[in-house]
Amino acid sequence: MVLLVCYLVVKKTPNDVIERFIASNRSRFNVQKEMYRDLKAAQLLGVSTGNLKKEFKERQLSTDTYNSLNKGVFKPYFPSEDIQARFNEIATSIGEPNPFRIALPTLRQLGFTSET
Repeated sequence: MVLLVCYLVVKKTPNDVIERFIASNRSRFNVQKEMYRDLKAAQLLGVSTGNLKKEFKERQLSTDTYNSLNKGVFKPYFPSEDIQARFNEIATSIGEPNPFRIALPTLRQLGFTSET
């Protein structure tokens, strides 16, 4: 997330933003896939749902995160409105068009939205 904002400080094209966005979500997918496997292994070994949820809470992971992982549902990262505003601030401060705004239609075509 911060990586995307920091990446914008140096003049980047919309394609650069798209490539970083895809790479970031690829990494996120791999992490979530490994967490899913670990969750299923814990369940196979008899760890209760209550204990797993407690562990998630202690690690400041939401119930929604637990439920998505438990179902094997990937939740891609999409920048919040605050992050999008920061993209705009940086672009304005360096006097360049906002590459995130330009890349947004392509990201949506790829299936990335703020609702995912």
